[in-house]
Amino acid sequence: IMLEGVEYVVSHKVNGKVESQGNSTDPLTIADQTQVTVEFINTRDGASLEIAKLLDGNGITEKDKDKIFEFQIKTDEKINDSLYRAIKFDDHGQESSQDVTFENSSSNTIKLKAGERLVIYGLPTDIDYVVTETNAAEFETHYKMDDTGSHEGKETKDFKLKKDDKTTVLFLNSKQASSLVLTKTLAGDGITEEDSDKRFNFTITADSPEVNGEYDAVKKTAAGRKEDTKVEFTKGVANVELRDTETLTISGLPLDVDFTISEDEETAEGFEITHRLNNGQVIKKSETTDFDLREEGAIVEFINTKHL
Repeated sequence: IMLEGVEYVVSHKVNGKVESQGNSTDPLTIADQTQVTVEFINTRDGASLEIAKLLDGNGITEKDKDKIFEFQIKTDEKINDSLYRAIKFDDHGQESSQDVTFENSSSNTIKLKAGERLVIYGLPTDIDYVVTETNAAEFETHYKMDDTGSHEGKETKDFKLKKDDKTTVLFLNSKQASSLVLTKTLAGDGITEEDSDKRFNFTITADSPEVNGEYDAVKKTAAGRKEDTKVEFTKGVANVELRDTETLTISGLPLDVDFTISEDEETAEGFEITHRLNNGQVIKKSETTDFDLREEGAIVEFINTKHL
């Protein structure tokens, strides 16, 4: 028997007796009210390649966990126009069958989510292979082959498969994150009770549209209570509001992105708007310059002053 890309040696047993080579039995005689059991055994020559995907780091988001990562296998033209059987295992261990094809010395696109793996069977052992992850630019990527050490990069070195054995290539994508603290302060002898209860509006802008969706946040109110909340970014932009002495801490934001924050001058009419970054110099502007979060995070305080 020959399936494309997978060759089997076929044997069989009749009623559990001696195993015989071949894909067909001798003529069988089945007596009345009796049962004959025929077991076919397929043994495959070749090797297996497993590609696995994991994520790591405090910057991993729900969107990352649901992302479909793409891989390609580059190899020899010797297996062009071939099809190989594969089994995909999801993060719950559920199996699904699929085919992997090769054209122009490259496989079709292999797609995996975090926690998933694909095992391809019956691959030849006399040619070199290279596995590449193709759509993970926003992650730091390392790969590991079997029990060897970790290697930085999204493409493996050339390797061969071992006959009757499985080679595993694990791709680990990591993303670190940090936090942004935004504080509102009123100052001056002209501040009224109405001012203290006023909501001031801010726009937080990231220089990447990849900052998108909901991020965990904690708001510390004027009364000192801490409230869990969410801040939603739409293509890198979020709008928030704070009262006097309130603080908003947004977590899970990427380290490799620059941010700016601006206070809405309309809601701050009658105030002199200033700000300072990371407890630095006070600047008389309603918008910050670009800043990154650093591993320890960033602190931005907006100070609105009113005098009698």
